[in-house]
Amino acid sequence: MSEVWQPIETAPKTTADKVVYILIGDGICLPDIATWKPIRPAYTDKSGTHYFERPAGWFSVSGVRSRIKPTVWTHIPKY
Repeated sequence: MSEVWQPIETAPKTTADKVVYILIGDGICLPDIATWKPIRPAYTDKSGTHYFERPAGWFSVSGVRSRIKPTVWTHIPKY
């Protein structure tokens, strides 16, 4: 079965959905898994730890969960 790659603008933007994405930049293609995270306002928790505002966007679920700018996406294949 062949999955169809679609523009990232059409990807589902719920925190439950995870998609395979491909980042294309400087001739490099990096496949990974990402999830959409909504904006999180700045806050301080009960222990006094301050968290800065996080803008909404796509985040890699592997490694350090960094914010990314994917170009195309497809659903994670079911095996």
